[in-house]
Amino acid sequence: MQKYFPNLVYVILFLLPWQTRYIFDQKLINGQPFEYGTLSLYAVELLVIVTFFLGQRLQILKAHRAPTRFLGIAVLAALISVPFSQDPDLSLVAWGHLVIGAILFILLLDRRVNHHRALMAFVLGLVIPSLIGIFQVYAGFSPASSWLGLAGHQAAGLGQAVIEDVSGRFLRAYGTFNHPNVFGGFLAIGLIVLMFLRRPIRVANYQLPITHLLSALLSFALVITFSRSAWLSFLAAVAVGGALLLYKHRLKARLALPMLSITFLSLAIALGIFSEQAFSRFDVVLPLEEQSIDQRLEQYQVFPKVLAGNILIGVGLGAYTERLAIIEPDQPGYAYQPVHNVGLLVLGEIGILGLIAVILWAGSVDRLNYAAIRRGSIGAIAGISLGTVILVVVFFDHYLWSSWQGLALLAFSMAMTLRLSED
Repeated sequence: MQKYFPNLVYVILFLLPWQTRYIFDQKLINGQPFEYGTLSLYAVELLVIVTFFLGQRLQILKAHRAPTRFLGIAVLAALISVPFSQDPDLSLVAWGHLVIGAILFILLLDRRVNHHRALMAFVLGLVIPSLIGIFQVYAGFSPASSWLGLAGHQAAGLGQAVIEDVSGRFLRAYGTFNHPNVFGGFLAIGLIVLMFLRRPIRVANYQLPITHLLSALLSFALVITFSRSAWLSFLAAVAVGGALLLYKHRLKARLALPMLSITFLSLAIALGIFSEQAFSRFDVVLPLEEQSIDQRLEQYQVFPKVLAGNILIGVGLGAYTERLAIIEPDQPGYAYQPVHNVGLLVLGEIGILGLIAVILWAGSVDRLNYAAIRRGSIGAIAGISLGTVILVVVFFDHYLWSSWQGLALLAFSMAMTLRLSED
């Protein structure tokens, strides 16, 4: 069965966007369900576990063992918070998601996994979600499917991620994800991956590269997520990666021009079609945008209350929103959201010890990548670009820590950062 191990890893990456899951319990706040209280196991998580056992003795480079150890320390630090959690059951399930995310990270470091094929599998997995996202925006709705893990969405419905301007309400692209911001993060990573693929994806019969078509599709989908954090993270990654390429490999940097041209042409077309909706995301006078900014500012203001008395080990992994419900009662369940900053969320949930462990893990990955850049590795520049996407999202959103798909995206990006530094 070991010979199937690499292919199973590629299948996992292809299926990451899908949310098919078994829900075995639902926590309530003020008698109402809330997303972060849903106790479930995703189908792709089960596949990660099966693949891990089929892989038997994993083959990890000696240089990659330090990041693996630091990740193990972070996972153990998160476990310490579980018995003292606001809701131990909820924290234990959240810890299970974290463990499976850590396993995915380790699987991707295995030398039997070809990281260029892994990158291709990840990008190809975003094709169907992108097409679904385009349909959602144009149709203004999305049907539900329990088997595919798709929630139903309506532009007119309450609690939906929408754009609201003088022309009306427009549904943002969810794709197959639970929120457009998560979809946008995956697309930003996918676009950076496309720009650094060593070999373009080709059509077998005609040997025509389809990488440019994929870039155009993902670029268009990125715009219609209307995710400001995803837009900013992608642009920052292009700027950082482009600057490093020009500094280290000026001649080779010219090879990226066709891909960049097609990507930004697609972005421009999408922005031209949806210019009113896109620019409304920066109009703080509009009610929805004003409310969004006010909510985020309020999250920062209430954070010290959440952390009070819990600075050492936190309120418990995944229990941030339940702690909020105690501090600010009498709100509807959907109103309780984690703070939109991963660093603060980690500190709030697993305390200062856990945050230090997570920072040490990220630092161990970056240290190896920076060393590879000094050697002139183009792959390491790609890794820095992936890391830039993650870094920007860390400061403007919470899903990299608060959801399984966010943890999976974090594991993939950090693992690929290490693997690309081998090139």
